[in-house]
Amino acid sequence: MLKIKIETCPDNDLIGEHTSFFEDINFGSHKKNDFIIKANGVPDKAISFHCDPKGVFVRTEQIDHFLSNGKKVKGEKIHKPGDKVEFMGTIIEIKEYDNKRVNQKTSRMSLIKNIENLEGPAAEVAKDIKKLLDEND
Repeated sequence: MLKIKIETCPDNDLIGEHTSFFEDINFGSHKKNDFIIKANGVPDKAISFHCDPKGVFVRTEQIDHFLSNGKKVKGEKIHKPGDKVEFMGTIIEIKEYDNKRVNQKTSRMSLIKNIENLEGPAAEVAKDIKKLLDEND
C-alpha cells in the first residue's frame, strides 16, 4: 500500500491524498497512466513509482530528471515516507508505505474497488471509468 499526497500539480484535480495497492504507479499525460496530468509539456509517461521491499523506487521515464527532497536525480532513487518528489510543477510527498499490502498482480475487482472508494473531483472521473469497464465485459 502506498499513500501519497500530491501537494501541487498543474492539473488541480489531482491535488490531495491518494492510496494505491498497485506495485507500479505511473504519472504522465497518456490515458493509460494511473495519474493523468492534463497540462502542456507533460510527456506520455513522465515518471513512475515502483513499490519494492526496500521502499518506493521513483524513476524518470520520459523526463530528464526529478527532484528528490530538493536534490536533482537522473534515473531512479529509493524513497521512504516523508520524502518528496518534484517534477514538472508537481510535488508529491510519500506519506505511508507498506510493502506487505502491495498486490503483485492487479485484478479487475481490485481496480473497481479502488475506483469505488475515490472521493472528491476524482470520484466523477471514477464513475466514468467504472462505466467503461462495465461496458467492456
